[in-house]
Amino acid sequence: MYSREHALVSLAVGLTGVWALPLPDVVPWWAAVAWALAVGVGIDFDHFLVARLVSGDWSALARLLRNPLLPLTDPASIFADDDLWAIQRLFSHVVIAGGLVGALWLWDQPFAVFTAVVLYAHLLSDLAWDNYRLEEYQRRHAEHVRRMEQAGDAADADCTADADGTSDADATADADGRADAGSVVDADLESDGDAPDVTRS
Repeated sequence: MYSREHALVSLAVGLTGVWALPLPDVVPWWAAVAWALAVGVGIDFDHFLVARLVSGDWSALARLLRNPLLPLTDPASIFADDDLWAIQRLFSHVVIAGGLVGALWLWDQPFAVFTAVVLYAHLLSDLAWDNYRLEEYQRRHAEHVRRMEQAGDAADADCTADADGTSDADATADADGRADAGSVVDADLESDGDAPDVTRS
């Protein structure tokens, strides 16, 4: 799910949370709602780190920095098809959410529960979105596998061509070496035949 939809979900959960939980004893209600928006949307910044680990570069982050409005205007263009897979970002979300909620639990339990509910809503909406787009993900995965197989076949062909070229070069060098050696021997024999016989007097 994209950031604008996560913002709406987080806002709804935040407003419900400040009404249901005793948060005013910890933070003002408006600060809690702002926190819900920040956490519910901001957790998606881990996508850029995951994309960096998968693709090997920061191209997705560079696209965002060149146009910070992309999450609102064209969120689908931020990441390439092979930059980020659903299972990878969900795994990252679970790791971050568990650590954040655990740390907040040591400070204030109602606020930790509030944060956990916001993040749970984020993960649940992501899972619902991914389930809705399952056929698209399967198509992308099949195309990814096909490209990887084509790249592997091309690499194998290059290796075979290099090996054949090396073998041909070695065979040519061996033939040239044998020809040169034969020429030297023939020349030596001719020289020996032309030389005067100094043993006769």
